[in-house]
Amino acid sequence: MYVQSSQQGFIGIAIEIKKRICSVEKEIEKAKFTYLELKASDYDMPTIVSKQENLIKKYKKKLC
Repeated sequence: MYVQSSQQGFIGIAIEIKKRICSVEKEIEKAKFTYLELKASDYDMPTIVSKQENLIKKYKKKLC
């Protein structure tokens, strides 16, 4: 099937948007899981600190 070049560009954009949406959905699921872990520990300070250190490392890598 022949696809015009402008349509190919739109398809590429749509695929990239889908990838980013899936990435955000995964981050939301991880955040929900972390919330449930913290809630289950009754917001215990050592648990919060250990989670915070891991999150700082994770997002520092993503930002650089």
